[in-house]
Amino acid sequence: MDFGFYLDGLNMGEILLPKRYMTADMEVGKDVDVFVFLDGEERIVATTETPFC
Repeated sequence: MDFGFYLDGLNMGEILLPKRYMTADMEVGKDVDVFVFLDGEERIVATTETPFC
């Protein structure tokens, strides 16, 4: 998609990885390490950034 990838979240369904978190080496079918969270509208979104604990 122009705005990012949809990841297969298995039982969570599709999870959006916005374009700003994508890297050039990402390919369809490859595993990606992400942090999953709810955005302001309660949608499941992924990021490749490490959250602050």
